[in-house]
Amino acid sequence: MSINPSLDKVEQWQTDIDYFNVWADDATHQTKIKVELDIFATIPAMVDPLNQGSVAGAISESINLGKPGTPTQITKNNVLDYILDCGTVLDEYNISQTDRWFIMPAWMAAMCKKSDLEDAVSPLRNGRIGNIDTFEVYVSNLLSSTVEGGTRCFNVLFGHKSALTFAGQTINMEMLLGESSYGTLVRGLQIYGYNIIKPDAIGLMYVSR
Repeated sequence: MSINPSLDKVEQWQTDIDYFNVWADDATHQTKIKVELDIFATIPAMVDPLNQGSVAGAISESINLGKPGTPTQITKNNVLDYILDCGTVLDEYNISQTDRWFIMPAWMAAMCKKSDLEDAVSPLRNGRIGNIDTFEVYVSNLLSSTVEGGTRCFNVLFGHKSALTFAGQTINMEMLLGESSYGTLVRGLQIYGYNIIKPDAIGLMYVSR
């Protein structure tokens, strides 16, 4: 993955703004978005079958987490119940209750704040809204989704930190002369990789608002 900001000589002379650092920060943020979009689009297909769908649960096989065609409808009155059900799904695979995480879209986080949990969740801090049951809860607008019958449905992910492995590195950064202007091109190359190494430690809930 490469990001290529450039700085024209005229801009460099006429401004006292450090555009290089501004663009470097933005490039880092844009790279993070691209990586997360890739991960969130790929890993739902790698979740253990008993940690998703309408008959989830390695023991009970009776927990409804929604599936394409019949998504779980989330409201402020039932959001806590479904989060607890996700915890039960991990419990039935004997997954440790420490270091669990839950990633939900912003509208679902709002449901949590409007529910009886409103005093238990903290304000947004870098995507983290606090702890609910055994989960450390995060918000992301990058979760994969589809539209069914005019309603957008989301792949909500939860699990344990041992489920996923990730590695990323910026391996090259260089400055080049622009080909079509009097400017400097900054080019960077980042590589990354990820995999689900413990499918039973990650779960999927298919939801709609």
